[in-house]
Amino acid sequence: HFGSSQLPEEKWVPTLLSEAIFRDRLTWLITEEKRPAAYASKNEVKDGSCSLECRSGSDIVAMDLEEIPRLLNEIDLCWEDARSLNVSSAEHFAELLLTTPMRRPSNMLQRGHEIDLLVFGVESSLWLAQQFCADLVRLFPDLHAVAMSANVVLGLLQRGPGEVAAFNWTYGRNSFCVGPHTVGLAVSHSGTTYPTVWAARFMRMQTKHVFGMSSSFDTLLAVSIGQAPSQPFTRRLLSTLAGVRPAEAATVATVSMHHTLSHLLLRCAVQATNAQLPLLQEHGRNGIVEGGLGLACSQNRSANTAQVLRCTASLASVQDMHRLLLSLYFGA
Repeated sequence: HFGSSQLPEEKWVPTLLSEAIFRDRLTWLITEEKRPAAYASKNEVKDGSCSLECRSGSDIVAMDLEEIPRLLNEIDLCWEDARSLNVSSAEHFAELLLTTPMRRPSNMLQRGHEIDLLVFGVESSLWLAQQFCADLVRLFPDLHAVAMSANVVLGLLQRGPGEVAAFNWTYGRNSFCVGPHTVGLAVSHSGTTYPTVWAARFMRMQTKHVFGMSSSFDTLLAVSIGQAPSQPFTRRLLSTLAGVRPAEAATVATVSMHHTLSHLLLRCAVQATNAQLPLLQEHGRNGIVEGGLGLACSQNRSANTAQVLRCTASLASVQDMHRLLLSLYFGA
């Protein structure tokens, strides 16, 4: 017999999951009601659908979707505040990238194929990191930027018991070159992703320039890169401001990380071109996006301009990047 069924195994057929059986087995974790209004059947809803407002009381995914406009606006305001922690870390990140030619070993044979920027994460964080590196290399063609899975990074850097060699990857033991001049960026929404946290710890053994990006400033990832809550700010931590998001669907978490990485990309272009962007609080969103306000070039030129990483962006393209970034907000 198959399981508790009294029928022989050859005569057993699975029971199809009907709507009635599913509703009877469904257990709601966020409400005591057996069948809340948010899960009304189609016969109980006049137009056959349920609006976002009617589901937001019990649907955490709907709640996350509703908060996207507010969070985008909050991120925009944070990144134009020169005193914010995100801007402070972004300026430090851009300074390291722009001075890459100065920090590289003078002996090219000694340098080999050393990676200038290594961004690592898993799943959606990794996919966003790959696009970030692709955009960054278009701005700085001489930059050797690589986005890799945190599991692969951990396998390449780990030594001792449990070591896993990543044989099916572009980089191996001999070609994966990270050193004291490499800049690392660990991306994880929760800040507790196991391979990302441990890869950041192993990266710190290779270089002191390891940054972290997560949903808040107080995460395990922050401690892993050497930013304990009791320590002075190291300017190596970035926050997407999304906070804790328990929903399985990565909606607002993905949007906030994409928007934060876009602001980081814009900050690198701004420092490379010495562009001065119009402030959102002074000119308003519509005034910047649709008004075509001109950009003024800062007079603070670097004394070592020949050593600064070459940037292909013009002032006009930096202005377009800024306008496009602010246009993603779709709130009232």
